[in-house]
Amino acid sequence: MRNALINQLAKSSTLRRVRHRLVGRYRNPNLYTGEFGSFAEARAAIPAGRPVGYDSAEMASWYRERLDAVQPEDYPVLFWLARVVPEVKTVFDFGGHVGLHYFSWQRLVAWPKGLRWTVGEVAAVVEAGRAVARERNAEGSLSFTTEVRDANGAGVFVASGSVQYLEPGFLWHALGALERRPRHLLFNKLPVHESRDFVTIQDAGASFHPYSVVARGTLEHELARLGYERIDAWKNPGLDCLVYLRRDLHVSSYSGAYWRLREASA
Repeated sequence: MRNALINQLAKSSTLRRVRHRLVGRYRNPNLYTGEFGSFAEARAAIPAGRPVGYDSAEMASWYRERLDAVQPEDYPVLFWLARVVPEVKTVFDFGGHVGLHYFSWQRLVAWPKGLRWTVGEVAAVVEAGRAVARERNAEGSLSFTTEVRDANGAGVFVASGSVQYLEPGFLWHALGALERRPRHLLFNKLPVHESRDFVTIQDAGASFHPYSVVARGTLEHELARLGYERIDAWKNPGLDCLVYLRRDLHVSSYSGAYWRLREASA
């Protein structure tokens, strides 16, 4: 009953204003409300008429100021990427927006000659990303797709702050469906709860998003089942998921990790 009431309150514009005042002092400016069993349930609780998701021209125009700026939370990924990228020919950047990682990270890591970098994104962002690639004369090495199956055979699969915007379990199903799984997985800015899998609603201000949080045990079990072994793991201080009135769902720090495909699974 209590959870149902909280989920209904997610639709309240008055509560939304109060939450902005109360939660605004926390490190993460996004707001999170409710626990749901699926993305469909979460979408049904989003206030009517409000924009949902990233597949829009407005959302595709976000983050342009980051095209040449390395973010503090990027450094653990860069540490490992610099070590593995010389041995690969392709990188699949899942949720890499308009090429943010490709452009900003090359300031610190020299991309090998002939490296192909593919960004997997929603349609509106893909269109905007292709325009940016043309503007920056990067079309020869940077491409965009809406199909995660284009990660087939990639040397490196990067997912930084993106997996949580897809249905629970999407990642393992997508990787498992590939004929040739990526050799290296680099995850970052991922909300991982110590014991619970759940879906909540993220209010990012300009839009709402069903938001998936994975249990640590689920993450490790599913990737191990696909033949991956964890090489390193880290936390992202300053990024947290504080679900309104649900302290039991609090993720105090997002996570990152480097996983490598075992030789027998390659």
